[in-house]
Amino acid sequence: MGMTRRAWLTGAVGGLVLLALWWTPRPELPPAWAQGVGILSRQMCTQITSPVTGQTFCFEGATNTLKFWNGATWTQSNATQSGVNNVRDYGAAGNGTADDAPAIQRALNAASVTSANAGIVYVPPGQYLLGSRLTMYSNTSLLGAGWGSVLRVAPTITTTAGQAIITLGASVVRTRNLLLSDFQIDGNKANVALDGSPTEYEQSCVNLDFVASVTLRNLYVHDCVENGLYINNSPANVDIDGGTFADNGKAGASAGRGIAFSVSPTYFRIGRTFVTGNRTQGISIQGEGGQHAASFTIVNNVVTNNTQDGIDLTDNATSGSATQDIMMRQWAIVGNVVQGNGRYGIRVSQQGTANASGFYSLARDGIIAGNTVQGNTSQGILINQNSDGRIASISVSNNVVTTNGGTGIDVSASVSSRITDVFVNGNHVMGNTGAEIAQNGLRTTEGCNNTDVNGTFMACGTATRVNTRLMASGAHTNTLLGYSVVVNSSSSLYGGGISWYTNSGGTKGWAIENNVTVGNNIL
Repeated sequence: MGMTRRAWLTGAVGGLVLLALWWTPRPELPPAWAQGVGILSRQMCTQITSPVTGQTFCFEGATNTLKFWNGATWTQSNATQSGVNNVRDYGAAGNGTADDAPAIQRALNAASVTSANAGIVYVPPGQYLLGSRLTMYSNTSLLGAGWGSVLRVAPTITTTAGQAIITLGASVVRTRNLLLSDFQIDGNKANVALDGSPTEYEQSCVNLDFVASVTLRNLYVHDCVENGLYINNSPANVDIDGGTFADNGKAGASAGRGIAFSVSPTYFRIGRTFVTGNRTQGISIQGEGGQHAASFTIVNNVVTNNTQDGIDLTDNATSGSATQDIMMRQWAIVGNVVQGNGRYGIRVSQQGTANASGFYSLARDGIIAGNTVQGNTSQGILINQNSDGRIASISVSNNVVTTNGGTGIDVSASVSSRITDVFVNGNHVMGNTGAEIAQNGLRTTEGCNNTDVNGTFMACGTATRVNTRLMASGAHTNTLLGYSVVVNSSSSLYGGGISWYTNSGGTKGWAIENNVTVGNNIL
């Protein structure tokens, strides 16, 4: 009897399914991190299903021990077996009452020498009280098991500078190749006395001086007397990836920043951090000194509710020995959320005095792009020149700048010839208390050369504002106000929409073109 059509189809489909199953690719091994490579924390180490021989370490909560996988079983680890220096093996108690600084320092000292136990210091979960600061040396990693590994500054701490962790690098011999990862530092500012003569670096929780090739990953640094993190004196190749820097700065302290770089930093990145509630700036870059500050990015951070500025690039103070103009150059502030700070959202300011040889500070070749800047007390984005400082070649584009207490985007100069080539393009600027975009119009009488304000959408209500929405004043050269939409803006003095007036020095080479103004009013 012949095969029916249905039976044939059933057999054919079944054969195809079997063939498909036979040809289905076998799943590849998961990546190394999914197999448990590194130092993990479990109640029982047997909970880790895919350990890798010689590469998986486990802090076992049930036995309070560090173990490693030898290929067949979990074995208790010590420094000579694993190359990991467990601070518990050096006498640290982690109970929150004993002074664990000497024990942790012994582990750091052991990790700094060339031997089988060099390199890694492990801090298991616990509360480790620090009665003195910890010093890190080159080629050392200090690793916790997450934010349950807490280094807490003792009220009776005997050292002031570098409150919790410092380096002792010098200009000739830097401290190199450091990793600080996955632990918490509690600066305990409520119970630690302020030093009698506070300075920028004293009593910062982490003070890294003369360092190179440093990674800080997933740290929680909070309640420090001064700065949370202070990196100083020509640091190079520093990567800050993730973590929280919060509530730093005691009343009366000289600083109180979340993250601060100072004195000619180069080649660094601050990314994916949460910086909040600090006493002064959230993130501060000061390139002062006799060398350039260059090649850095501040990207994808959330910077909120700091008492002064969210992100602050300021004052390359030019040293007396400088033989060239000192530049803050080749930098980018991209993709950050900067919200609710007590002064400016993002500030770039150069206002230092030239040295006796006539050399000055200059911020140039910078990008401010793709940020959300809202609800800050004063200007959203401020680019400011004063005194002998210079600013040149900065692009401000594709930012959302809303509901700030001052001007949305403010480009300001005390001497018009000292700020050049600032491009403000394609931003969404609305609902700010002052002018949405001002080229020096709010605070000075002189303008800015070679400044474009293009492609910007601005919408705001018909509130009784004393400034126009898009405003340029003073002496202008080669200035274009174009391709903008200005809706329902008003001014009691000059009318709404777009205003242009000259009150010093004349204006030349200017144009107002391709704009749309709708429903603007004179009050």
